[in-house]
Amino acid sequence: MVEITNEEKDDADILGCDEVSWDSQIHHYSSFYWEDLINAGVKSCATKLGYDIQSWDLQLNPPSSAFTLFDDLSNNEKEGAICMGYSEFTWDFYQWGGVAYTFTWQDLKDDGLQDCAEDLGYTQNSWDTGIGLPASYAQLFNELDSDEKKGAICLGYSEST
Repeated sequence: MVEITNEEKDDADILGCDEVSWDSQIHHYSSFYWEDLINAGVKSCATKLGYDIQSWDLQLNPPSSAFTLFDDLSNNEKEGAICMGYSEFTWDFYQWGGVAYTFTWQDLKDDGLQDCAEDLGYTQNSWDTGIGLPASYAQLFNELDSDEKKGAICLGYSEST
């Protein structure tokens, strides 16, 4: 794990993540420098997405893939995104500001994330309609129980979001 906070270490423990799964599935190598991507063997994945050392390390002129929904990525870009640990859901979620509620229950199910929402107390009806929201909806992250935290983290949330 590359320089993560104590909060992130706690989150990793809740999810049962090791270094590799945390870096790829949760952090998507976002805290890595280009050289770290090389050392982790995923530089080619970032390259498929159109990144180079300047766009990655300095965040200058990001590639068009950074502003593209997963369905609209080329096959090569999709391979790069998957290699970086993204699913269709997590790519769209992170690219579009963490707006999970724009995804339907079926979208969650298709991406294997329905259990995450259920951990937070959601049902298909409450997720899709916004009616009968679970108590977790109105709670701060640190007020969630361990299952709810696991669900929130799985959907891309943390104490700071």
